[in-house]
Amino acid sequence: MVVSRPCLVPYDPRWPELFVSLRSRLLSRLRDGVIEVHHVGSTAVPGLSAKPVLDVLIEVEDLEAALALVPAMESLGFLYGPEDTIEERHYFRGWDGDLRTHHISIAERGSSHLDDSIAFRDALRGSPDLAAEYEHLKAGIYDGFVRGEAHRGKTAFVQRVLAASRR
Repeated sequence: MVVSRPCLVPYDPRWPELFVSLRSRLLSRLRDGVIEVHHVGSTAVPGLSAKPVLDVLIEVEDLEAALALVPAMESLGFLYGPEDTIEERHYFRGWDGDLRTHHISIAERGSSHLDDSIAFRDALRGSPDLAAEYEHLKAGIYDGFVRGEAHRGKTAFVQRVLAASRR
């Protein structure tokens, strides 16, 4: 049985270290076409409770050309998800046995997916109040909201934060 660890855990100060180690592995293996590797998502926000799954965003010049990175990503143990429903990215999952450990996206420089992911992370890093509000929202989601309702609430929050960051 595959488990995605849906529950939140307290912030783990090892998350940045795990990201730095992974970033080094990715850059040494992928090299060509990679501009930068970013730590995004809740594990990238100091003090924020999160699912213990590292979210990583690989920035590239050309998304189509980045398909050439799929074999190298798979050789590092990341499962490619070509059926992903978010446009503007290629998506991979990492596992440790049956536990999901990584969500890795490849996105093109200047894409809304890349820009929004970084802007949202930076907004939470820059505002303890926003981070606390997001944490409270996520705790409610994992405490039993109906799935669709929970995702609508999270989407509305993200859109509000992104709109404010664009002003």
